[in-house]
Amino acid sequence: MSLFDTPDYQWVKGFMLELEQKADPSYKKAMADKFRLDMSDALGIPAPEIRAIAKQHQPNFNRLTVAQQTKLCDLLLTEGLYEYRISCFHWLKAQKKHWTAAHLPVFERWLKEHISGWPDCDDFCASVLGEFFLIHPTHTGNCLSWSASPNPMVRRAGLVALIKPAKKAGRLYPALMQCDASLHDEDVLVQKALSWLLKETSKVFPDDVLRWLKSRCGQMHPVAFAPALKNLPAEAQQEVRKIRKENLPDRKAPTTKVLRQAVTA
Repeated sequence: MSLFDTPDYQWVKGFMLELEQKADPSYKKAMADKFRLDMSDALGIPAPEIRAIAKQHQPNFNRLTVAQQTKLCDLLLTEGLYEYRISCFHWLKAQKKHWTAAHLPVFERWLKEHISGWPDCDDFCASVLGEFFLIHPTHTGNCLSWSASPNPMVRRAGLVALIKPAKKAGRLYPALMQCDASLHDEDVLVQKALSWLLKETSKVFPDDVLRWLKSRCGQMHPVAFAPALKNLPAEAQQEVRKIRKENLPDRKAPTTKVLRQAVTA
């Protein structure tokens, strides 16, 4: 007998069936073409519809113990289906008042084992990791270790997960420290996350972000630079662009140094 045949989990079969009935191959192909995504792990259901189905089953999830909730999410995440991941994140967010520091190792494990693309990376950060760091701000330092991960989605998560703490709780320095740690990352999706974090943080701390940009703009990846300025005043943007123009060679220096050391080692 499978877990889903036991009384506490019987509702999960109905949830899975509802998702299967909503599968849309044409939507799946359209998303794959538009965003150049690998949709092989998806049924092809728009995210709002996934969340609507998950919401209907939220009471069933809420009746489970914390241990049972973790067990169910482990099983569904292991199935490797995008729609299951988004549903789990939705259910978990509604239970955030029950989160303790002991949840972070579980969330980190899921991040490293089950997050493979930017859509579910960003959803996981918005629904789970960002909310966790709002509740437990002393643990934001964990994100710094993620910047050294070989997995670009883990490195991206280290940035995206700090957007909510910066905007809603005034957690400026963890955000800027994470940007420093990711400054020379060569992955485009990581750099887009860096610019996103700076752009959102500048809504709350424009002067601090401006100072950060002035001192590092010459080293910034082209993908990250322009979007990071978006919420700053026009005069500030012009000033940073001028500084960057005068210091563009600086960005290449660390890479050249690393290469030289590798050759002479």
